[in-house]
Amino acid sequence: MPSEDNKRIARNTLFLYFRMGIIMLVKLYTSRVLLDVLGIEDYGVWNVVAAFVIAFQFVSSPLITATQRFLNFDMGKGGQRLNRIFNTSLLLFITTGVVILLALETIGLWFLNNKINFPASQISSVNWLFQFSSLTLLVNIIRMPYESALIAYERMSFYAAICIVEAFLLLGIAFILKFSFIENNLVLYGALNLISATTILIVFILYCTKHISCTKLKPVYDKSLVREIGTFSGWNLLGAGAAMTSNQGIPIVINIFFNVAYNATYGIAMQVNSAIYNIIVNFQKAANPQIVKSFSVGELDRTGYLVLNVSKFSFLIMFAVTFPLIMNLEYVLGLWLGSNIPPESVRFVTLTLIYLLFVSYSGPIEASIYASGNIRTYQIVYSCLILMNIILAYICFYIGLPVIWAIIVKIITENIVNLSRILYVRSRLGLSLCRSILGMYFSTALLIPVFMMLWHFIKSADILDNGITQVLITVPSFFIIYGLSVWYLFLSSSQRHMIKSKILSFQKR
Repeated sequence: MPSEDNKRIARNTLFLYFRMGIIMLVKLYTSRVLLDVLGIEDYGVWNVVAAFVIAFQFVSSPLITATQRFLNFDMGKGGQRLNRIFNTSLLLFITTGVVILLALETIGLWFLNNKINFPASQISSVNWLFQFSSLTLLVNIIRMPYESALIAYERMSFYAAICIVEAFLLLGIAFILKFSFIENNLVLYGALNLISATTILIVFILYCTKHISCTKLKPVYDKSLVREIGTFSGWNLLGAGAAMTSNQGIPIVINIFFNVAYNATYGIAMQVNSAIYNIIVNFQKAANPQIVKSFSVGELDRTGYLVLNVSKFSFLIMFAVTFPLIMNLEYVLGLWLGSNIPPESVRFVTLTLIYLLFVSYSGPIEASIYASGNIRTYQIVYSCLILMNIILAYICFYIGLPVIWAIIVKIITENIVNLSRILYVRSRLGLSLCRSILGMYFSTALLIPVFMMLWHFIKSADILDNGITQVLITVPSFFIIYGLSVWYLFLSSSQRHMIKSKILSFQKR
Protein backbone atom coordinates (compact mmCIF):
# COMPACT_ATOMS: atom_id res chain seq x y z
CA MET A 1 0.00 0.00 0.00
CA PRO A 2 2.75 2.57 0.81
CA SER A 3 4.32 2.05 -2.65
CA GLU A 4 0.92 2.66 -4.27
CA ASP A 5 0.49 5.76 -2.11
CA ASN A 6 3.94 6.99 -3.19
CA LYS A 7 2.99 6.50 -6.85
CA ARG A 8 -0.22 8.45 -6.22
CA ILE A 9 1.78 11.30 -4.68
CA ALA A 10 4.11 11.36 -7.71
CA ARG A 11 1.18 11.24 -10.18
CA ASN A 12 -0.73 13.98 -8.37
CA THR A 13 2.40 16.11 -8.18
CA LEU A 14 2.80 15.88 -11.96
CA PHE A 15 -0.83 16.93 -12.48
CA LEU A 16 -0.37 19.92 -10.16
CA TYR A 17 2.90 21.01 -11.80
CA PHE A 18 1.32 20.75 -15.24
CA ARG A 19 -1.54 22.88 -13.93
CA MET A 20 0.86 25.42 -12.44
CA GLY A 21 2.90 25.75 -15.65
CA ILE A 22 -0.14 26.29 -17.89
CA ILE A 23 -1.82 28.70 -15.47
CA MET A 24 1.36 30.73 -15.00
CA LEU A 25 1.83 31.19 -18.74
CA VAL A 26 -1.84 32.02 -19.32
CA LYS A 27 -1.96 34.51 -16.44
CA LEU A 28 1.20 36.26 -17.57
CA TYR A 29 -0.29 36.73 -21.04
CA THR A 30 -3.69 37.65 -19.61
CA SER A 31 -2.12 40.41 -17.50
CA ARG A 32 -0.47 41.82 -20.60
CA VAL A 33 -3.76 41.80 -22.57
CA LEU A 34 -5.70 43.34 -19.67
CA LEU A 35 -3.17 46.12 -19.22
CA ASP A 36 -3.46 46.89 -22.92
CA VAL A 37 -7.30 46.81 -22.91
CA LEU A 38 -8.04 48.57 -19.63
CA GLY A 39 -5.19 51.04 -19.72
CA ILE A 40 -2.90 51.91 -16.82
CA GLU A 41 -5.51 53.86 -14.82
CA ASP A 42 -8.33 51.27 -15.03
CA TYR A 43 -5.89 48.42 -14.46
CA GLY A 44 -4.64 50.18 -11.34
CA VAL A 45 -8.21 50.71 -10.10
CA TRP A 46 -8.98 47.00 -10.68
CA ASN A 47 -5.91 45.94 -8.69
CA VAL A 48 -6.72 48.20 -5.77
CA VAL A 49 -10.35 47.04 -5.55
CA ALA A 50 -9.44 43.36 -6.02
CA ALA A 51 -6.69 43.51 -3.38
CA PHE A 52 -9.04 45.27 -0.95
CA VAL A 53 -11.80 42.68 -1.38
CA ILE A 54 -9.50 39.65 -1.32
CA ALA A 55 -7.93 40.86 1.94
CA PHE A 56 -11.20 39.86 3.66
CA GLN A 57 -10.74 36.28 2.45
CA PHE A 58 -8.06 35.45 5.03
CA VAL A 59 -10.89 34.71 7.49
CA SER A 60 -11.95 31.70 5.39
CA SER A 61 -8.46 30.19 4.85
CA PRO A 62 -8.40 28.36 8.23
CA LEU A 63 -11.66 26.62 7.23
CA ILE A 64 -9.95 25.22 4.12
CA THR A 65 -7.20 23.69 6.24
CA ALA A 66 -9.79 22.37 8.72
CA THR A 67 -11.99 20.79 6.02
CA GLN A 68 -9.07 18.99 4.36
CA ARG A 69 -7.71 17.83 7.71
CA PHE A 70 -11.01 16.45 9.01
CA LEU A 71 -11.85 14.74 5.71
CA ASN A 72 -8.40 13.12 5.43
CA PHE A 73 -8.39 12.12 9.08
CA ASP A 74 -11.80 10.47 8.82
CA MET A 75 -10.76 8.68 5.60
CA GLY A 76 -7.92 7.09 7.52
CA LYS A 77 -10.42 6.01 10.19
CA GLY A 78 -12.77 4.38 7.66
CA GLY A 79 -14.79 7.36 6.40
CA GLN A 80 -17.90 7.01 8.57
CA ARG A 81 -18.44 10.77 9.05
CA LEU A 82 -17.32 12.14 5.68
CA ASN A 83 -20.74 13.38 4.53
CA ARG A 84 -21.43 14.92 7.91
CA ILE A 85 -18.04 16.65 7.92
CA PHE A 86 -18.53 18.03 4.40
CA ASN A 87 -22.03 19.38 5.01
CA THR A 88 -20.96 20.92 8.32
CA SER A 89 -17.99 22.56 6.60
CA LEU A 90 -20.22 23.81 3.78
CA LEU A 91 -22.54 25.39 6.35
CA LEU A 92 -19.58 27.09 8.04
CA PHE A 93 -18.22 28.33 4.70
CA ILE A 94 -21.59 29.78 3.67
CA THR A 95 -21.96 31.45 7.08
CA THR A 96 -18.44 32.87 6.85
CA GLY A 97 -19.09 34.09 3.29
CA VAL A 98 -22.28 35.89 4.31
CA VAL A 99 -20.52 37.54 7.27
CA ILE A 100 -17.66 38.69 5.00
CA LEU A 101 -20.17 40.03 2.47
CA LEU A 102 -21.96 42.00 5.20
CA ALA A 103 -18.62 43.40 6.38
CA LEU A 104 -17.74 44.41 2.82
CA GLU A 105 -21.12 46.06 2.26
CA THR A 106 -20.83 48.12 5.45
CA ILE A 107 -17.32 48.84 6.73
CA GLY A 108 -15.69 47.91 3.41
CA LEU A 109 -17.94 50.12 1.30
CA TRP A 110 -17.45 53.07 3.65
CA PHE A 111 -13.66 52.63 3.63
CA LEU A 112 -13.58 52.29 -0.16
CA ASN A 113 -15.46 55.54 -0.73
CA ASN A 114 -13.88 57.61 2.03
CA LYS A 115 -10.32 56.43 2.59
CA ILE A 116 -9.01 55.22 -0.78
CA ASN A 117 -8.18 57.73 -3.50
CA PHE A 118 -9.77 57.12 -6.91
CA PRO A 119 -10.20 59.48 -9.87
CA ALA A 120 -13.48 61.38 -9.47
CA SER A 121 -14.69 60.20 -12.88
CA GLN A 122 -14.31 56.56 -11.79
CA ILE A 123 -16.32 56.56 -8.53
CA SER A 124 -19.45 55.04 -10.10
CA SER A 125 -17.42 52.37 -11.90
CA VAL A 126 -15.47 51.61 -8.72
CA ASN A 127 -18.67 50.97 -6.77
CA TRP A 128 -20.09 48.67 -9.46
CA LEU A 129 -16.77 46.84 -9.65
CA PHE A 130 -16.75 46.52 -5.86
CA GLN A 131 -20.21 44.91 -5.88
CA PHE A 132 -19.25 42.39 -8.58
CA SER A 133 -15.95 41.63 -6.81
CA SER A 134 -17.70 41.10 -3.46
CA LEU A 135 -20.19 38.66 -5.00
CA THR A 136 -17.33 36.88 -6.80
CA LEU A 137 -15.58 36.46 -3.45
CA LEU A 138 -18.75 34.94 -1.95
CA VAL A 139 -19.03 32.48 -4.85
CA ASN A 140 -15.37 31.50 -4.45
CA ILE A 141 -15.82 30.94 -0.71
CA ILE A 142 -18.77 28.59 -1.35
CA ARG A 143 -16.60 26.71 -3.84
CA MET A 144 -13.85 26.08 -1.26
CA PRO A 145 -15.36 23.03 0.52
CA TYR A 146 -15.79 21.32 -2.87
CA GLU A 147 -12.20 22.16 -3.75
CA SER A 148 -11.07 20.85 -0.36
CA ALA A 149 -12.97 17.60 -0.98
CA LEU A 150 -11.24 17.17 -4.35
CA ILE A 151 -7.82 17.61 -2.75
CA ALA A 152 -8.70 15.37 0.21
CA TYR A 153 -9.80 12.62 -2.20
CA GLU A 154 -6.66 13.34 -4.28
CA ARG A 155 -8.60 13.92 -7.52
CA MET A 156 -5.77 16.10 -8.80
CA SER A 157 -6.34 15.37 -12.50
CA PHE A 158 -9.80 16.98 -12.46
CA TYR A 159 -8.63 19.71 -10.08
CA ALA A 160 -5.76 20.59 -12.43
CA ALA A 161 -8.04 20.48 -15.50
CA ILE A 162 -10.73 22.76 -14.03
CA CYS A 163 -8.13 25.27 -12.81
CA ILE A 164 -6.63 25.39 -16.31
CA VAL A 165 -10.14 25.92 -17.76
CA GLU A 166 -10.64 28.75 -15.28
CA ALA A 167 -7.39 30.40 -16.39
CA PHE A 168 -8.44 30.20 -20.05
CA LEU A 169 -11.84 31.67 -19.13
CA LEU A 170 -10.02 34.68 -17.70
CA LEU A 171 -7.99 34.92 -20.90
CA GLY A 172 -11.26 34.74 -22.88
CA ILE A 173 -12.68 37.56 -20.78
CA ALA A 174 -9.65 39.70 -21.63
CA PHE A 175 -10.25 39.15 -25.35
CA ILE A 176 -13.99 39.86 -24.95
CA LEU A 177 -13.03 43.22 -23.46
CA LYS A 178 -10.66 43.83 -26.36
CA PHE A 179 -13.44 43.49 -28.92
CA SER A 180 -16.32 44.79 -26.78
CA PHE A 181 -18.50 47.70 -27.89
CA ILE A 182 -19.36 48.58 -24.27
CA GLU A 183 -17.66 51.77 -23.19
CA ASN A 184 -17.06 50.88 -19.52
CA ASN A 185 -14.68 47.93 -19.70
CA LEU A 186 -13.97 48.08 -15.96
CA VAL A 187 -17.55 47.26 -14.95
CA LEU A 188 -17.86 44.67 -17.73
CA TYR A 189 -14.69 42.97 -16.47
CA GLY A 190 -16.15 42.72 -12.96
CA ALA A 191 -19.41 41.26 -14.29
CA LEU A 192 -17.65 38.71 -16.51
CA ASN A 193 -15.45 37.63 -13.60
CA LEU A 194 -18.59 36.94 -11.55
CA ILE A 195 -20.09 34.88 -14.40
CA SER A 196 -16.83 32.92 -14.77
CA ALA A 197 -16.59 32.20 -11.01
CA THR A 198 -20.24 31.08 -10.90
CA THR A 199 -19.72 28.77 -13.89
CA ILE A 200 -16.69 27.14 -12.25
CA LEU A 201 -18.64 26.71 -8.98
CA ILE A 202 -21.45 24.92 -10.85
CA VAL A 203 -18.93 22.60 -12.52
CA PHE A 204 -17.34 21.83 -9.13
CA ILE A 205 -20.74 21.04 -7.61
CA LEU A 206 -21.84 18.82 -10.51
CA TYR A 207 -18.58 16.85 -10.60
CA CYS A 208 -18.29 16.41 -6.84
CA THR A 209 -21.94 15.42 -6.43
CA LYS A 210 -21.53 12.73 -9.10
CA HIS A 211 -18.05 11.40 -8.25
CA ILE A 212 -17.47 12.16 -4.54
CA SER A 213 -20.22 10.67 -2.41
CA CYS A 214 -19.51 12.74 0.71
CA THR A 215 -20.43 15.98 -1.11
CA LYS A 216 -24.12 15.07 -1.49
CA LEU A 217 -26.14 17.77 0.23
CA LYS A 218 -28.01 16.83 3.39
CA PRO A 219 -29.56 19.02 6.09
CA VAL A 220 -27.04 18.39 8.85
CA TYR A 221 -26.39 20.29 12.04
CA ASP A 222 -23.99 18.44 14.33
CA LYS A 223 -23.33 20.76 17.26
CA SER A 224 -20.29 18.83 18.49
CA LEU A 225 -18.78 18.69 14.99
CA VAL A 226 -19.42 22.41 14.46
CA ARG A 227 -17.62 23.06 17.73
CA GLU A 228 -14.77 20.71 16.77
CA ILE A 229 -14.20 22.23 13.30
CA GLY A 230 -14.87 25.73 14.61
CA THR A 231 -12.32 25.38 17.41
CA PHE A 232 -9.69 24.01 15.02
CA SER A 233 -10.42 26.83 12.54
CA GLY A 234 -10.44 29.41 15.32
CA TRP A 235 -6.92 28.57 16.43
CA ASN A 236 -5.86 28.48 12.77
CA LEU A 237 -7.42 31.93 12.34
CA LEU A 238 -5.09 33.21 15.05
CA GLY A 239 -2.09 32.08 13.01
CA ALA A 240 -3.57 33.34 9.73
CA GLY A 241 -4.28 36.74 11.28
CA ALA A 242 -0.74 36.97 12.67
CA ALA A 243 0.73 36.03 9.28
CA MET A 244 -1.42 38.59 7.46
CA THR A 245 -0.51 41.28 10.02
CA SER A 246 3.16 40.44 9.62
CA ASN A 247 3.05 40.41 5.81
CA GLN A 248 1.11 43.66 5.57
CA GLY A 249 2.96 45.31 8.46
CA ILE A 250 6.51 45.10 7.08
CA PRO A 251 5.78 47.47 4.13
CA ILE A 252 4.24 49.97 6.58
CA VAL A 253 7.32 49.83 8.83
CA ILE A 254 9.56 50.29 5.78
CA ASN A 255 7.43 53.30 4.75
CA ILE A 256 7.85 54.87 8.21
CA PHE A 257 11.66 54.86 8.09
CA PHE A 258 12.44 54.95 4.34
CA ASN A 259 11.03 56.39 1.13
CA VAL A 260 8.46 54.74 -1.13
CA ALA A 261 11.13 53.51 -3.54
CA TYR A 262 11.98 50.81 -1.01
CA ASN A 263 8.31 49.86 -0.81
CA ALA A 264 8.54 49.18 -4.54
CA THR A 265 11.68 47.09 -3.92
CA TYR A 266 9.92 45.06 -1.23
CA GLY A 267 6.92 44.65 -3.55
CA ILE A 268 9.16 43.21 -6.30
CA ALA A 269 10.69 40.77 -3.79
CA MET A 270 7.23 39.64 -2.63
CA GLN A 271 6.12 39.07 -6.24
CA VAL A 272 9.10 36.77 -6.70
CA ASN A 273 8.25 35.14 -3.36
CA SER A 274 4.69 34.40 -4.49
CA ALA A 275 5.68 33.03 -7.90
CA ILE A 276 8.49 30.74 -6.69
CA TYR A 277 6.70 29.46 -3.59
CA ASN A 278 3.95 27.93 -5.75
CA ILE A 279 6.50 25.41 -7.02
CA ILE A 280 6.69 23.79 -3.59
CA VAL A 281 3.03 24.31 -2.67
CA ASN A 282 1.97 21.99 -5.50
CA PHE A 283 4.38 19.24 -4.43
CA GLN A 284 3.29 19.47 -0.79
CA LYS A 285 -0.40 19.70 -1.70
CA ALA A 286 -0.11 16.25 -3.31
CA ALA A 287 1.70 14.73 -0.29
CA ASN A 288 -0.05 16.30 2.71
CA PRO A 289 -3.28 14.19 2.47
CA GLN A 290 -1.15 11.05 2.85
CA ILE A 291 0.55 12.50 5.94
CA VAL A 292 -2.82 13.11 7.62
CA LYS A 293 -4.22 9.71 6.65
CA SER A 294 -1.13 7.87 7.93
CA PHE A 295 -1.28 9.72 11.24
CA SER A 296 -5.01 9.04 11.66
CA VAL A 297 -4.49 5.25 11.63
CA GLY A 298 -1.45 5.37 13.90
CA GLU A 299 1.14 4.64 11.19
CA LEU A 300 3.69 6.93 12.81
CA ASP A 301 6.66 5.37 11.01
CA ARG A 302 5.09 6.12 7.62
CA THR A 303 4.04 9.58 8.82
CA GLY A 304 7.61 10.27 9.85
CA TYR A 305 8.95 8.89 6.57
CA LEU A 306 6.66 11.18 4.57
CA VAL A 307 7.38 14.28 6.68
CA LEU A 308 11.12 13.70 6.51
CA ASN A 309 11.32 12.98 2.79
CA VAL A 310 8.76 15.53 1.58
CA SER A 311 10.54 18.24 3.60
CA LYS A 312 13.93 17.16 2.23
CA PHE A 313 12.84 17.00 -1.39
CA SER A 314 10.90 20.26 -1.05
CA PHE A 315 14.14 21.96 -0.05
CA LEU A 316 16.18 20.26 -2.77
CA ILE A 317 13.65 21.18 -5.47
CA MET A 318 13.49 24.76 -4.21
CA PHE A 319 17.29 24.99 -4.16
CA ALA A 320 17.46 23.77 -7.76
CA VAL A 321 15.11 26.62 -8.74
CA THR A 322 16.40 29.46 -6.58
CA PHE A 323 20.18 29.19 -6.86
CA PRO A 324 20.41 29.49 -10.67
CA LEU A 325 18.20 32.57 -10.27
CA ILE A 326 20.51 34.02 -7.61
CA MET A 327 23.52 33.51 -9.88
CA ASN A 328 21.86 35.36 -12.76
CA LEU A 329 19.58 37.73 -10.89
CA GLU A 330 20.82 41.00 -12.40
CA TYR A 331 20.22 39.65 -15.90
CA VAL A 332 16.77 38.20 -15.03
CA LEU A 333 15.60 41.41 -13.31
CA GLY A 334 16.79 43.39 -16.30
CA LEU A 335 14.74 41.20 -18.66
CA TRP A 336 11.68 41.44 -16.42
CA LEU A 337 11.76 45.08 -15.30
CA GLY A 338 13.88 46.75 -17.96
CA SER A 339 15.74 49.83 -16.77
CA ASN A 340 13.22 50.70 -14.02
CA ILE A 341 14.69 48.43 -11.34
CA PRO A 342 14.01 49.75 -7.79
CA PRO A 343 17.02 50.29 -5.51
CA GLU A 344 18.50 47.27 -3.69
CA SER A 345 16.33 44.90 -5.74
CA VAL A 346 19.10 42.35 -6.33
CA ARG A 347 19.92 42.07 -2.62
CA PHE A 348 16.24 42.02 -1.61
CA VAL A 349 15.34 39.28 -4.08
CA THR A 350 18.47 37.24 -3.29
CA LEU A 351 17.64 37.18 0.43
CA THR A 352 13.97 36.50 -0.36
CA LEU A 353 15.00 33.40 -2.34
CA ILE A 354 17.14 32.24 0.61
CA TYR A 355 14.14 32.86 2.89
CA LEU A 356 12.03 30.63 0.63
CA LEU A 357 14.55 27.81 1.04
CA PHE A 358 13.80 27.74 4.77
CA VAL A 359 10.06 28.14 4.19
CA SER A 360 10.09 25.05 1.95
CA TYR A 361 10.62 22.80 4.99
CA SER A 362 7.49 23.92 6.79
CA GLY A 363 4.53 22.43 4.89
CA PRO A 364 4.94 18.70 5.72
CA ILE A 365 5.96 19.38 9.34
CA GLU A 366 2.92 21.63 9.77
CA ALA A 367 0.68 18.99 8.13
CA SER A 368 1.72 16.48 10.79
CA ILE A 369 0.90 19.03 13.51
CA TYR A 370 -2.52 19.69 12.00
CA ALA A 371 -3.10 15.93 11.72
CA SER A 372 -2.91 15.64 15.51
CA GLY A 373 -5.80 18.12 15.85
CA ASN A 374 -4.24 19.64 18.98
CA ILE A 375 -3.03 22.94 17.58
CA ARG A 376 -3.87 25.49 20.30
CA THR A 377 -0.37 25.67 21.81
CA TYR A 378 1.24 25.55 18.38
CA GLN A 379 -0.85 28.43 17.00
CA ILE A 380 -0.23 30.60 20.07
CA VAL A 381 3.53 30.06 19.83
CA TYR A 382 3.51 30.42 16.03
CA SER A 383 1.51 33.67 16.15
CA CYS A 384 3.85 35.21 18.71
CA LEU A 385 6.94 34.19 16.74
CA ILE A 386 5.65 35.33 13.35
CA LEU A 387 4.73 38.75 14.77
CA MET A 388 8.40 39.14 15.71
CA ASN A 389 8.92 40.10 12.04
CA ILE A 390 7.34 43.50 12.60
CA ILE A 391 8.81 44.08 16.07
CA LEU A 392 12.37 43.14 15.10
CA ALA A 393 12.19 45.07 11.81
CA TYR A 394 11.02 48.19 13.68
CA ILE A 395 13.84 47.86 16.23
CA CYS A 396 16.43 47.33 13.47
CA PHE A 397 15.31 50.43 11.58
CA TYR A 398 15.01 52.47 14.79
CA ILE A 399 18.66 51.83 15.68
CA GLY A 400 19.74 52.77 12.17
CA LEU A 401 20.24 49.45 10.37
CA PRO A 402 19.68 49.48 6.57
CA VAL A 403 16.40 48.51 4.89
CA ILE A 404 17.74 45.09 3.81
CA TRP A 405 17.22 43.96 7.41
CA ALA A 406 13.50 43.65 6.60
CA ILE A 407 14.37 40.39 4.80
CA ILE A 408 17.17 39.32 7.17
CA VAL A 409 14.66 39.49 10.03
CA LYS A 410 12.24 37.29 8.05
CA ILE A 411 14.99 34.67 7.56
CA ILE A 412 15.88 34.68 11.27
CA THR A 413 12.24 34.44 12.30
CA GLU A 414 11.49 31.62 9.85
CA ASN A 415 14.36 29.55 11.24
CA ILE A 416 13.12 30.05 14.79
CA VAL A 417 9.59 29.05 13.68
CA ASN A 418 10.92 25.96 11.88
CA LEU A 419 12.88 24.80 14.92
CA SER A 420 9.80 25.33 17.10
CA ARG A 421 7.77 23.18 14.66
CA ILE A 422 10.34 20.40 14.80
CA LEU A 423 10.39 20.46 18.59
CA TYR A 424 6.59 20.44 18.68
CA VAL A 425 6.31 17.24 16.62
CA ARG A 426 8.59 15.54 19.15
CA SER A 427 5.60 15.04 21.44
CA ARG A 428 3.37 13.98 18.52
CA LEU A 429 5.54 11.70 16.38
CA GLY A 430 8.42 10.57 18.58
CA LEU A 431 11.97 11.55 19.47
CA SER A 432 13.59 9.57 16.64
CA LEU A 433 11.66 11.57 14.05
CA CYS A 434 12.61 14.81 15.76
CA ARG A 435 16.29 13.88 15.58
CA SER A 436 15.96 12.79 11.95
CA ILE A 437 14.24 16.04 10.90
CA LEU A 438 16.81 18.13 12.77
CA GLY A 439 19.60 16.20 11.04
CA MET A 440 17.93 16.69 7.64
CA TYR A 441 17.32 20.37 8.36
CA PHE A 442 20.92 21.21 9.23
CA SER A 443 22.51 18.97 6.58
CA THR A 444 20.46 20.37 3.70
CA ALA A 445 20.71 23.95 5.03
CA LEU A 446 24.51 23.64 4.78
CA LEU A 447 24.10 23.79 1.00
CA ILE A 448 23.21 27.48 1.28
CA PRO A 449 26.51 28.85 2.73
CA VAL A 450 28.62 26.36 0.72
CA PHE A 451 27.12 27.38 -2.63
CA MET A 452 26.96 31.07 -1.65
CA MET A 453 30.70 31.07 -0.80
CA LEU A 454 31.46 29.26 -4.06
CA TRP A 455 29.42 31.83 -6.00
CA HIS A 456 31.07 34.73 -4.15
CA PHE A 457 34.49 33.32 -5.08
CA ILE A 458 33.49 33.08 -8.77
CA LYS A 459 32.04 36.62 -8.78
CA SER A 460 35.14 38.08 -7.11
CA ALA A 461 37.25 36.65 -9.94
CA ASP A 462 35.33 39.02 -12.27
CA ILE A 463 35.29 36.61 -15.23
CA LEU A 464 31.54 36.76 -15.92
CA ASP A 465 29.53 39.50 -17.63
CA ASN A 466 26.02 39.35 -16.02
CA GLY A 467 24.59 38.56 -19.47
CA ILE A 468 23.39 35.62 -21.50
CA THR A 469 26.91 34.16 -21.64
CA GLN A 470 26.93 33.97 -17.85
CA VAL A 471 23.58 32.16 -17.90
CA LEU A 472 24.84 29.60 -20.43
CA ILE A 473 27.93 28.93 -18.32
CA THR A 474 26.56 29.02 -14.77
CA VAL A 475 23.27 27.10 -15.14
CA PRO A 476 24.68 23.87 -16.67
CA SER A 477 27.70 24.01 -14.31
CA PHE A 478 25.45 24.42 -11.30
CA PHE A 479 23.23 21.48 -12.19
CA ILE A 480 26.22 19.17 -12.73
CA ILE A 481 27.72 20.04 -9.31
CA TYR A 482 24.34 20.12 -7.59
CA GLY A 483 23.18 16.84 -9.16
CA LEU A 484 26.32 15.04 -7.97
CA SER A 485 25.94 16.55 -4.47
CA VAL A 486 22.33 15.42 -4.17
CA TRP A 487 23.06 11.95 -5.59
CA TYR A 488 25.91 11.13 -3.24
CA LEU A 489 25.00 13.16 -0.13
CA PHE A 490 21.22 13.39 0.14
CA LEU A 491 19.72 10.30 -1.51
CA SER A 492 19.60 7.03 0.37
CA SER A 493 20.88 3.84 -1.27
CA SER A 494 17.29 2.66 -1.74
CA GLN A 495 16.32 5.94 -3.42
CA ARG A 496 19.33 5.73 -5.74
CA HIS A 497 18.45 2.13 -6.57
CA MET A 498 14.83 3.11 -7.32
CA ILE A 499 15.95 5.91 -9.67
CA LYS A 500 18.36 3.56 -11.50
CA SER A 501 15.56 0.99 -11.89
CA LYS A 502 13.21 3.61 -13.31
CA ILE A 503 15.83 4.76 -15.82
CA LEU A 504 16.60 1.20 -16.92
CA SER A 505 12.93 0.30 -17.30
CA PHE A 506 12.37 3.49 -19.33
CA GLN A 507 15.30 2.66 -21.63
CA LYS A 508 13.90 -0.84 -22.31
CA ARG A 509 10.61 0.55 -23.61
